[in-house]
Amino acid sequence: MLVKIFYYDNIERGFSAHDYLGLYKEKSVRAVGKITAIITAVTTEDGIEYKAELGELSDDRKQQICKTIEDGRNYGYVLSANRYFFVDKFYETDFKKITPRAPMGTQVFDLSQILETEQLPETPEIAELLKSKTWG
Repeated sequence: MLVKIFYYDNIERGFSAHDYLGLYKEKSVRAVGKITAIITAVTTEDGIEYKAELGELSDDRKQQICKTIEDGRNYGYVLSANRYFFVDKFYETDFKKITPRAPMGTQVFDLSQILETEQLPETPEIAELLKSKTWG
């Protein structure tokens, strides 16, 4: 079985459509993945209501979301209304932030501008190219 990797964010937060997801740690975006599905999950009195904003709403994705909600409870989180981002794979990169302090909130980058191209390459090449770029 192919396991999809995903990330979640509170549904109440602002959202701008995007195609890639980057994972940030220690002043650098360390991994990038192409988003294959975006699913919202809202807990109601009748159970969880799912909505596919992008991609397919499969049983596997529902199970992953349920497991995440359950795991969150074990750590004191209440995941009652979230947007879940699924990617097939994250690719290592090192897209460094060169200004002081951690960024506040979500950062959105125009990869076409950063990579100076109108046609984006495949995700592994994007990850490789970002290693030679910086942001701040």
